[in-house]
Amino acid sequence: MLFHWNIHSPLFEVAICVMTYATVLGLEISPIVFERFNMKVPLRIIRAITIPLVIFGIVLSTCHQSSLGTLFTLMPHRVHPLWYSKILPVLFLLSAVGAGLAMVIMESTLSSLGLDHKLELKQLGKIASAIPYVLGLYLLIKIVDMIAAGDLKYLFAPGFPTVLFWIEIIVGYILPIILLSMPAVRKKKYSLFSCSLLVILGLLLNRMSISLFIFNGAPYWPSWQELFISIGLVSGGTLVFILASRNLSVFPIHEEHKSHKWDAIGEKQTVEKLSGKVLSPQSSGH
Repeated sequence: MLFHWNIHSPLFEVAICVMTYATVLGLEISPIVFERFNMKVPLRIIRAITIPLVIFGIVLSTCHQSSLGTLFTLMPHRVHPLWYSKILPVLFLLSAVGAGLAMVIMESTLSSLGLDHKLELKQLGKIASAIPYVLGLYLLIKIVDMIAAGDLKYLFAPGFPTVLFWIEIIVGYILPIILLSMPAVRKKKYSLFSCSLLVILGLLLNRMSISLFIFNGAPYWPSWQELFISIGLVSGGTLVFILASRNLSVFPIHEEHKSHKWDAIGEKQTVEKLSGKVLSPQSSGH
C-alpha cells in the first residue's frame, strides 16, 4: 500500500490513518521507556508536544473510523437496508466511540486481574456513565435515518437479517443503555465489565453483519493461515504488554498498595529476626 497508492479508495485513507495513529500512540507512551533508561532529552521533547500529540491522535482515530463507514456507502447494492445508510460514516464513528469507552473498562478490568494492580473503579464508573448517552445518540440517529429512508418495514420482515439486527440492537445498545444508567451497576467491577462486553459485542456484530454475515458478495471465510496470523499478532501484543507492565512504569503505584507491600516485608523481616534469635547459640543458653 505504501508503494502502490490508490488515492481514490477510502481504504487508502483508512490505512494511512491507522499507520499514523499507531505511530502517534507509540510516541504518547514513549515517556515510560525514556524514564526507564533515564533519557532526559527525548523525554523533555515528548512532554513538550504531548497535548498536540493527543489532539492529533483523536483526529486520526475520528478519520479512520468514519472512513470505514464511507467505504460501505459506495456499495448500497451489497449492504442490507437494515445496515445501509448514507450517513454510515457518522454511525460508524458514534458506535466506535461507545465501544472505545467500553474497551477501556474491559481492558482495565482484565489487566487488574492478570497483573495485580489496583482497579480505578471510580474513574471507570465515570467513563461508563457517558456510554448510555453515546449509544442513545446512535440509536436516535439510526431510527430517524431509517424513517427518512423508508426502511422501517425491514424491522419486522421474516428472515435471518432481521433476527441478527435485533440481537445487535438489544444486546449491544438497549441493554447497556438501561444497565449503565443505574448507579448501582456502575459501582460494581464485574457489572461494569459485563456491560462493556455487551457494547463491544454489539459493535462486532454490527461490523461483521455489514461486511460478512449479510454482505451481498462473494462468500468469504478466513483461512487457517489468516486465523493463526491474527491469533499470533494478538498473542504477541499481549506478551509485549505484560513485559512492559512488569519492567516499565505502566501503572501507578498506589499508596495503600505500597503500604500493604511494605507491611508484608516488615512482617517477614520481623519473623526472620525472631527465628534467628531463637535458633542462635546465645539464645539457646537462656
